[in-house]
Amino acid sequence: MGFCGVFEEKVTALSQMTAEHMAMPFPPGLRGLDIAGHDLVMLDADAYGHAVRVLDDSLDEQRHASLTRMTAVLEKVLAAIEDEYATTYYTHVRDLAALAVEAPAVSRVERKAKVATAARTAPTVPPRTNPAPVSAAPRAVTAA
Repeated sequence: MGFCGVFEEKVTALSQMTAEHMAMPFPPGLRGLDIAGHDLVMLDADAYGHAVRVLDDSLDEQRHASLTRMTAVLEKVLAAIEDEYATTYYTHVRDLAALAVEAPAVSRVERKAKVATAARTAPTVPPRTNPAPVSAAPRAVTAA
């Protein structure tokens, strides 16, 4: 499978996961709770927001790095959660974030491959010749 197929597959999966995430109610016992120094509501919202940015193809390098760090934080959070539903919910959040981390990397590789292919297959165009420069000074008209 080429880069395009892999990218499309990841984007389709990410799109499905974001839709599933919106259908899942937030675990009520976790509102206002901090684990490992992170507010769980904000962590959830940030992971979802980054995933949506990936789908919009607007995740810059800084946000990509932030999302990568967030997946490590989610691992710590998961280790501290005891509620079964909350564990299921935050496992989904972690998987959403992990997939969002992977998708832009595939997208960047795909874009580079497309640019390289376009450069190799572009038709050769002869260099453009510039016309003789036009003088900006007015010409003197002489009477005959």
